[in-house]
Amino acid sequence: MPKIVYLQAQRWGSGLPAPKSLVKSTVDICGTTYASELNTLSMVFPRPTTTTSSIHCSELDFVADDALGLYYAGDFCSHRNPGFEAAALSGLEVARHMWKVRQHRMMNKYIMQQHTVE
Repeated sequence: MPKIVYLQAQRWGSGLPAPKSLVKSTVDICGTTYASELNTLSMVFPRPTTTTSSIHCSELDFVADDALGLYYAGDFCSHRNPGFEAAALSGLEVARHMWKVRQHRMMNKYIMQQHTVE
């Protein structure tokens, strides 16, 4: 089994401000306007559906290359609004995907072993 490599990156937090429609009040800090209060409890939009968005439901909230075993997750590659919750949900979704890929590979290995025994 290949060695597992873990890398981490952090995006600039002010790069993607909250949508104005969600902002109740703001505060200015060193020339940058931040949302200090929101009109909603969560800035994470629900997963898009074909009836609410032009985004296809089959699109993922992460980037994956199963053949290479490379996976990239976070709010920056999610279809949800940027933030901690979107990053966590993207990570959860990629973890579930990786588990399914692992289970599929294990099943294929088991089937191949059964054919060689017979």
